[in-house]
Amino acid sequence: MSETEIKLPAKKMCKEALSTHYEDIREAKRRGEPIGYCTAQFAKELFESMDLKVMYPENHSAAIAAKDRPLANGYLEYAENMGYSTDLCSYSRINIGYCISGKECGMDLDVPMPDYVIVGTNICNMSVRWYENLAWYYKIPYIMIDMPFNCAATVPEHKTEYMVQQFEYAIKQLEEISGKKFDYDKFRETQEIANHNGDLYQQGLDLIGHDPSPANGHDSLNYMALMVTMKGSLKTTAVLEQWIAELKESVAEGKTTFKGEAKHRIMFEGIACWPHLKYCSDCMSSMGCNWTGSPYTNLFHQVYTDMREMVNCYATIVSNSSQVMWQERRDRIVKEYKIDGILCDITRSCKPMIGKLMESNRMLEKKYGIPAALFDGDQSDPRALSKAQFETRLQGLVEIMEENKKGGNKNEIA
Repeated sequence: MSETEIKLPAKKMCKEALSTHYEDIREAKRRGEPIGYCTAQFAKELFESMDLKVMYPENHSAAIAAKDRPLANGYLEYAENMGYSTDLCSYSRINIGYCISGKECGMDLDVPMPDYVIVGTNICNMSVRWYENLAWYYKIPYIMIDMPFNCAATVPEHKTEYMVQQFEYAIKQLEEISGKKFDYDKFRETQEIANHNGDLYQQGLDLIGHDPSPANGHDSLNYMALMVTMKGSLKTTAVLEQWIAELKESVAEGKTTFKGEAKHRIMFEGIACWPHLKYCSDCMSSMGCNWTGSPYTNLFHQVYTDMREMVNCYATIVSNSSQVMWQERRDRIVKEYKIDGILCDITRSCKPMIGKLMESNRMLEKKYGIPAALFDGDQSDPRALSKAQFETRLQGLVEIMEENKKGGNKNEIA
């Protein structure tokens, strides 16, 4: 990458990198290469090391919802009219509506239909049925990696071996589908890039958690898309390095992209409301609340040295981890990012994600004396969020945080 390109603003570099991701998929299809659809929290380094072009429908649905709410509503209604319940994940309903309706979405986001699908059970069992439906509809190969739930703080050896054998078999399936051979040396090279990018992304999150914060926490979502789609790419490395440089410069100069007076440091819990990001960000800014930490964005720091460590990394995220693992991540955010309160999206169409939230919030309140406010939202269904409720709940959270600070009960950690 040239010196001129490196000096572009990180957000612009990020947008261009994501645009090339979708264009690469379209170009591969034109060349006659098979295109895969895969769940977002999967060992995507496998695909990158084999130069397989894969689309991540969660990311794609979120992008559609964020850029064009009426279009997202159209895909949702199409799927619902086919019989897919509104209780199901809205990512899946947008994706199914997009695929089966045949209606293009434009915005440089159109992608070919899949030639195979691959899914991990570490996110939720609903994903299993979603991708089964796609495989059934298009009559294409279906690859599944079963990642057992982890009740303990670590993954038992027998579960690790069970998952490693599945990945080894999945690699053979991918070789048969693509006609390309899996190269362990190339995989290790890709893994090193992915690890480095994971570290860089975490550095960016830690810098946002600096006091005072150099950025609006919503900014981290721009770069999370790269961690979903291009974690093992040097393009991602260049973008993240520029982002970190900009954050460090802002810290040194005492600047911030947060608009307004940052009075309260918020941990945003749950999935981002992609259709209403600007509204949520503006509303929080108007009340002096900056998102300085989130377990949602902190899910993308998987670092490992071999296949066994890799499966353990991906098997202990999202809804697949025990309450102990769940709390460890949140403890770190609350302590290191000096959190004053929790704003929690009860994402109605993602039951696994919200399953532990109530107990987690109670534990954090008891341990650190910080309040939590809940609001009803959704990751990609624009119809789920009530702006009046969001404002009321956020205002209530602000009032409690202000009272806590008056009484000296601001996140007092021994």
